[in-house]
Amino acid sequence: AAADGLIVVTPVFSASYSGLFKSFFDALSVTDENALAGKPVLLGATGGTARHSLVLDHALRPLFAYLKAVVVPTGVYAASEDWGAEGLDG
Repeated sequence: AAADGLIVVTPVFSASYSGLFKSFFDALSVTDENALAGKPVLLGATGGTARHSLVLDHALRPLFAYLKAVVVPTGVYAASEDWGAEGLDG
């Protein structure tokens, strides 16, 4: 809650964020419902296929909007095919 901003990243499970990821932010907001109000948040996710990249806009962005955070317009998604022997391309 004392951070100036957040970089949040989750694996995709059933086209959404993981339960543990959600539980963390539920616990944070129970103690202070405005803990993330006005804080900049960069979203990231990873999954087995590029088809799940919409998780950023359809699951993560609404969650942090509800928590009153300021979500930056650009998110980062990496699917399994993005990882090669050399890592992610520039």
